[in-house]
Amino acid sequence: MSRRLSAIDIGSNAIRMMIADVSENSPTLHVVKKFRAAVRLGHDVFTEGLITPSTIESAKAAFHQYAETNKKEHVVRCRAVATSACREAKNRQHFVDEIFKSSGIKIEIIDGGEEGRLIHQAVRNEIDLDSKKKHAD
Repeated sequence: MSRRLSAIDIGSNAIRMMIADVSENSPTLHVVKKFRAAVRLGHDVFTEGLITPSTIESAKAAFHQYAETNKKEHVVRCRAVATSACREAKNRQHFVDEIFKSSGIKIEIIDGGEEGRLIHQAVRNEIDLDSKKKHAD
Protein backbone atom coordinates (compact mmCIF):
# COMPACT_ATOMS: atom_id res chain seq x y z
CA MET A 1 0.00 0.00 0.00
CA SER A 2 1.38 3.41 -0.90
CA ARG A 3 0.40 7.00 -0.20
CA ARG A 4 0.73 9.89 -2.60
CA LEU A 5 2.45 12.91 -1.10
CA SER A 6 3.66 16.25 -2.38
CA ALA A 7 6.39 18.57 -1.23
CA ILE A 8 6.69 22.25 -2.13
CA ASP A 9 9.97 24.12 -1.76
CA ILE A 10 9.70 27.91 -1.80
CA GLY A 11 13.21 29.04 -2.61
CA SER A 12 14.83 32.30 -3.63
CA ASN A 13 14.46 31.77 -7.39
CA ALA A 14 11.64 29.26 -7.83
CA ILE A 15 8.76 27.43 -6.22
CA ARG A 16 9.10 23.72 -6.86
CA MET A 17 6.67 20.89 -6.22
CA MET A 18 7.30 17.16 -6.35
CA ILE A 19 4.64 14.48 -6.14
CA ALA A 20 5.74 11.02 -5.02
CA ASP A 21 4.30 7.71 -3.98
CA VAL A 22 5.62 6.40 -0.68
CA SER A 23 5.24 2.74 0.21
CA GLU A 24 4.60 1.72 3.80
CA ASN A 25 6.99 -1.23 3.31
CA SER A 26 9.90 0.72 1.82
CA PRO A 27 11.64 3.99 2.66
CA THR A 28 12.12 4.84 -1.02
CA LEU A 29 10.06 7.33 -2.99
CA HIS A 30 8.69 6.85 -6.45
CA VAL A 31 8.62 10.31 -8.02
CA VAL A 32 5.45 10.79 -10.07
CA LYS A 33 5.82 14.40 -11.26
CA LYS A 34 7.93 17.51 -10.73
CA PHE A 35 6.92 21.12 -11.31
CA ARG A 36 8.75 24.44 -11.21
CA ALA A 37 7.41 28.00 -11.20
CA ALA A 38 9.98 30.76 -11.74
CA VAL A 39 8.88 33.05 -8.90
CA ARG A 40 11.87 35.08 -7.71
CA LEU A 41 11.19 35.90 -4.06
CA GLY A 42 14.90 36.39 -3.44
CA HIS A 43 15.19 39.27 -5.89
CA ASP A 44 12.52 41.21 -3.98
CA VAL A 45 13.70 40.35 -0.50
CA PHE A 46 17.40 40.82 -1.05
CA THR A 47 16.92 44.20 -2.82
CA GLU A 48 13.82 45.64 -1.08
CA GLY A 49 13.51 43.66 2.14
CA LEU A 50 10.03 42.38 1.34
CA ILE A 51 8.03 40.37 -1.17
CA THR A 52 6.38 42.77 -3.63
CA PRO A 53 2.66 42.60 -4.46
CA SER A 54 3.38 41.44 -8.03
CA THR A 55 5.57 38.58 -6.77
CA ILE A 56 2.88 37.63 -4.24
CA GLU A 57 0.40 37.44 -7.13
CA SER A 58 2.78 35.22 -9.12
CA ALA A 59 3.23 32.96 -6.10
CA LYS A 60 -0.55 32.79 -5.58
CA ALA A 61 -0.99 31.69 -9.20
CA ALA A 62 1.64 28.97 -8.77
CA PHE A 63 0.09 27.74 -5.53
CA HIS A 64 -3.39 27.74 -7.06
CA GLN A 65 -2.05 25.47 -9.81
CA TYR A 66 -0.25 23.26 -7.28
CA ALA A 67 -3.42 22.92 -5.18
CA GLU A 68 -5.40 21.89 -8.28
CA THR A 69 -2.69 19.40 -9.23
CA ASN A 70 -2.73 17.92 -5.71
CA LYS A 71 -6.48 17.32 -6.05
CA LYS A 72 -6.21 15.87 -9.55
CA GLU A 73 -3.32 13.57 -8.53
CA HIS A 74 -5.07 12.42 -5.31
CA VAL A 75 -2.34 13.71 -3.00
CA VAL A 76 -3.18 12.84 0.62
CA ARG A 77 -0.62 15.14 2.27
CA CYS A 78 1.30 18.21 1.14
CA ARG A 79 4.15 19.90 2.98
CA ALA A 80 5.20 23.37 1.82
CA VAL A 81 8.36 24.89 3.24
CA ALA A 82 9.91 28.31 2.72
CA THR A 83 13.61 29.00 3.10
CA SER A 84 15.88 32.03 3.42
CA ALA A 85 14.14 34.54 1.14
CA CYS A 86 10.84 34.11 2.95
CA ARG A 87 12.55 33.97 6.36
CA GLU A 88 14.15 37.34 5.73
CA ALA A 89 11.11 39.09 4.21
CA LYS A 90 9.58 41.81 6.41
CA ASN A 91 6.13 40.81 5.15
CA ARG A 92 6.60 37.02 5.41
CA GLN A 93 3.42 36.52 7.48
CA HIS A 94 1.35 38.47 4.95
CA PHE A 95 2.83 36.26 2.19
CA VAL A 96 2.02 33.05 4.09
CA ASP A 97 -1.52 34.27 4.85
CA GLU A 98 -2.20 35.27 1.22
CA ILE A 99 -1.02 31.90 -0.10
CA PHE A 100 -3.18 30.04 2.41
CA LYS A 101 -6.25 32.15 1.62
CA SER A 102 -5.90 31.62 -2.11
CA SER A 103 -4.83 27.94 -2.22
CA GLY A 104 -5.54 26.32 1.13
CA ILE A 105 -1.87 25.31 1.35
CA LYS A 106 -0.16 26.11 4.62
CA ILE A 107 3.44 27.29 4.37
CA GLU A 108 5.97 26.44 7.05
CA ILE A 109 8.90 28.85 7.28
CA ILE A 110 11.86 26.71 8.29
CA ASP A 111 15.16 27.70 9.86
CA GLY A 112 18.57 26.98 8.38
CA GLY A 113 19.03 23.81 10.45
CA GLU A 114 15.80 22.23 9.22
CA GLU A 115 16.63 23.34 5.68
CA GLY A 116 19.97 21.52 5.91
CA ARG A 117 18.32 18.41 7.33
CA LEU A 118 15.80 18.31 4.48
CA ILE A 119 18.53 18.79 1.87
CA HIS A 120 20.51 15.93 3.42
CA GLN A 121 17.41 13.74 3.42
CA ALA A 122 16.73 14.54 -0.25
CA VAL A 123 20.33 13.75 -1.25
CA ARG A 124 20.24 10.56 0.81
CA ASN A 125 17.09 9.52 -1.05
CA GLU A 126 18.84 10.01 -4.43
CA ILE A 127 22.26 8.56 -3.51
CA ASP A 128 22.97 5.54 -1.32
CA LEU A 129 25.30 7.32 1.08
CA ASP A 130 25.70 4.28 3.34
CA SER A 131 27.35 2.13 0.67
CA LYS A 132 29.93 4.73 -0.36
CA LYS A 133 33.45 4.18 0.93
CA LYS A 134 34.71 6.75 3.35
CA HIS A 135 38.08 8.16 2.31
CA ALA A 136 40.65 9.43 4.79
CA ASP A 137 42.59 12.43 3.52
